[in-house]
Amino acid sequence: MTYWGHCVFAVGHGVRCIKAGVYLCIHGILPCYYRRAGSKLVRHLAKVFTDHDYEIEGEKNEGTKKKTDE
Repeated sequence: MTYWGHCVFAVGHGVRCIKAGVYLCIHGILPCYYRRAGSKLVRHLAKVFTDHDYEIEGEKNEGTKKKTDE
């Protein structure tokens, strides 16, 4: 992953976490609002990071294959 790719990935998820944090603060004061903000964020992040880990592992394995095939 390039520096800029990493930056976009990290900042995007940081902003999403801040947004969910604001929703959770509102939910703490007014429980009828944003009842699923926290659970939706956790599910989304778990999926994204799991998929991202698989992509990284795939890149590592491809790099290993290229070196051994030569």
